[in-house]
Amino acid sequence: MIPDKPYAELAWARDVTAFKQQPLQDVFDWLSENSGYTFYSAPDIAAICVSISIGGESVEEVLDTLAFACGFEYTIDGRDYTIRKQGE
Repeated sequence: MIPDKPYAELAWARDVTAFKQQPLQDVFDWLSENSGYTFYSAPDIAAICVSISIGGESVEEVLDTLAFACGFEYTIDGRDYTIRKQGE
């Protein structure tokens, strides 16, 4: 499934969804739509712009990559992920 935004140029040809300098909130929204999980984050984290290609990785693999690159951590409770700055 390819989001209806212009950041997925040719990713569809490889079964990959690509985000190019998009806010993390767009990534969280896409993950939510495609996984059934809910993501909660502070506005300052949700506004961080990232470029990432997602193609077959688990939700946790994607979050681990983003957490490392963007300096956040997350917890999971049932089907809810809470994302916060590291150390908070």
